[in-house]
Amino acid sequence: MSQRNSAPGLFVLSLIALTITTSAALAQMPPLPPDPSVWVNGGPITAEMLKGKAAFLYYYEEGCPRCRERWPGLLEVAKKFEDKPIVFIAVNSGNQRDDVASYAREVNLSWPVIVDANRQFEKASGVPEISLQNIYQARIITADGKLAMASTANPEESANRALQGAKWNIDPTGLPAVLVPLWRSLEFGIASPANGPALKSALVSKDPSVKAGAEKLNSVVQEKVATELKAAKELYGAGEKWKSYKMVDALTVQYVGLDLPEGVAKAKTALAADEEVKKQLQAHKELDLLKKRAAKASPAAMRGLIFKLKELVEKHAGTEAATEAQQLLGSTPSN
Repeated sequence: MSQRNSAPGLFVLSLIALTITTSAALAQMPPLPPDPSVWVNGGPITAEMLKGKAAFLYYYEEGCPRCRERWPGLLEVAKKFEDKPIVFIAVNSGNQRDDVASYAREVNLSWPVIVDANRQFEKASGVPEISLQNIYQARIITADGKLAMASTANPEESANRALQGAKWNIDPTGLPAVLVPLWRSLEFGIASPANGPALKSALVSKDPSVKAGAEKLNSVVQEKVATELKAAKELYGAGEKWKSYKMVDALTVQYVGLDLPEGVAKAKTALAADEEVKKQLQAHKELDLLKKRAAKASPAAMRGLIFKLKELVEKHAGTEAATEAQQLLGSTPSN
């Protein structure tokens, strides 16, 4: 199932060149992928969404029978923490999204999964390359945003360690069991098209407790959206148009399927029409295309992609994508 590529150039188009040593007990958490297309079973989950909460990261080798045998036990451990402010995230490196999604279905994996095709997240986490010689690793993210080593032999102990100081944004006390999956999804910002219908249905439920719980969740969501939208408008007023657009766009991704204030859609449309934002979006579109091509590129094709990356830096100078492209070029010894 693995689609391994030994060409050094495969790493040229990784997101950000970061290195975290495994010898460190604690380090800053690596940036979680912001692109929804590199997540399976929901996502993206961001550092902002995790703030004050914890995460257990499990890096696995999909071709290992022993790894498959571990999933039932790991899923049982995660169930024990369903009422705790911690999310369990799987990480697969070196494969494409369709293969990762297929594997998740085969092992009944319902956790959010990071599709780390170029191994960038693996490297940023300080994890030695996952392979048949290194079949699984684990890390935890603590409530203060630190990355720490975790035990694959005793994931329950590691999860409890990660939970020190963690707390919920929305108090789940008294919440009907039927709303718990939706509540957890909203807490961790796990975007799912199912969230909208679930909340709408609960809001008109004939069960008073379900309706009251749904109103509580909806109130928190609407308040958060209003706060974020106000912050986005302030950024726009300060001339930070691109940051403003990204903040509004993040709301549409995080709360996909939910009824958002009309101002969100209007703000996104207006910002997307701004010339500065249009340049940023075009640059990102071209960079994303290069990344996708790089995932399956041969060494010869990779040289051509490096040339294209240099062209992008010149063509879209001053954009966020150009800055990222320049960092990527600097991460390869032969550019």
